[in-house]
Amino acid sequence: MPPLPERYRVAFKKFGQTEIDIGEAGIELFPLEDLPRHQVGYSVDPQGRSLCDGALGSWMPAWIVIGRDTALGDPIFLDTADPDLHILTDMHGQDEWCPYPIATNIEAFFATLEELSQAGYQQDWPAMFARVARINNNPEVVAFWEMFFDTGASSDANLH
Repeated sequence: MPPLPERYRVAFKKFGQTEIDIGEAGIELFPLEDLPRHQVGYSVDPQGRSLCDGALGSWMPAWIVIGRDTALGDPIFLDTADPDLHILTDMHGQDEWCPYPIATNIEAFFATLEELSQAGYQQDWPAMFARVARINNNPEVVAFWEMFFDTGASSDANLH
């Protein structure tokens, strides 16, 4: 596992929650001390051997699994090779990794989670998604959250 950026440590501790549940959807964040064991099956095998072979579609050595989608179990991971430290996800079990962003950086990720935890399971999805787009300064990440909450708010959310 690559070194965990201090920005992530600080933001995780400040956020202070490990699970956000809204209806049937949720995000579980792994405690910092548990992160190495959650890399098994992604960057390393159970014996600690690297699964990062450099092939297109393989897990990248700079990715760190930091959590999961509680409904499907898909990993949420941090891209330490990106200077902005994007937060990504992808469906597991697809034979190749083709991740998409769910937050433009660590701070936007935790601000998005804070927005979701404060909003609860609300009816005003368009307003909440507009706030998430502003937080991330990127409307593309909203496609994940629309699909995640299965609101039907967007007809163009075409993720795996």
